[in-house]
Amino acid sequence: MEKELLEKINKVSLLEERQFYSAQELESMFPNKKIFACDFAIKEINDLAEVNDPSLEEIVGGYQYGSVSNIDHHAPNLEMARNITSTQLASEYINQNGKITDDSVVLINHLDTDSTLSSAIVSGFIKPDEIFSEAALSSDHYGNENELFDLLDSIQNLRDPRFSYECLYNFINKKALPAKAEEKLKERKELRKKVKELVQAGMFEKIDMVYFALSDQKIPLELFLPYYQQAAVLMLAIPIKGKPDFYEIKIRLGSNAPKGLILNQIKFSENDDFGFRGRWNAGSNKRIGGTNKSPRECLDILNKYLKNYLNQ
Repeated sequence: MEKELLEKINKVSLLEERQFYSAQELESMFPNKKIFACDFAIKEINDLAEVNDPSLEEIVGGYQYGSVSNIDHHAPNLEMARNITSTQLASEYINQNGKITDDSVVLINHLDTDSTLSSAIVSGFIKPDEIFSEAALSSDHYGNENELFDLLDSIQNLRDPRFSYECLYNFINKKALPAKAEEKLKERKELRKKVKELVQAGMFEKIDMVYFALSDQKIPLELFLPYYQQAAVLMLAIPIKGKPDFYEIKIRLGSNAPKGLILNQIKFSENDDFGFRGRWNAGSNKRIGGTNKSPRECLDILNKYLKNYLNQ
């Protein structure tokens, strides 16, 4: 790989994956730097966006708070309540402003397709291109087969930015992938076959507004979306290994979701809260460690709140 591209990789740092970082915290971690936080939430920005505070500083591709530029599609406001990705926002930013300065750092806290591509674009490792937008949309909104999406998502849990960038470089330049990536990509293709078999076996059951399923293994919920075009909302519950009676609950809006339904604007009471966090059309309770409420209880709560929200 060219020396110049290796220097771009060195601008990118992977943080611990968690729900929020504060701008002040990032500024203390990277003093005297221009900070670009890609595809994860900044607490101050989310708090202001949630109440549509006019003081929130908008920039092309996202928002600014102090020295932090947040290129992220998770903000809980109407501007982000559409099929948009951080990759597309990053492209808008770079197309408008050009390359970032040498005193900049690019931060991510996970390595799915959208995080990898948005950070690669902001850092200058790759240039904005429609193929990257398509891969990110497949990853975050559609779940359809896409070679780059399947590659990058298959290696995300390795949590190795340099390796993900190497695989991205090889993909773009039609070079052979590292053996580990080939292995993970093969597993991904087998998983897609498994998803198709589960759908054919009637895995999901429609209960009120929600298509619901319980799985004994971790399966990305977005992979089911192409098979359930008629669904308004899908929920998948997965037991958490090592935590008896705890479940990860994943929720996504389907293609048939009622207009105006925004998941991150639903406010659960303290008693009903099972930890759902995310963006307007998708999320889970993974980052808070799941819930000890039963999957059926979570389903009943969700249906109740969906009905209340839509009847407001």
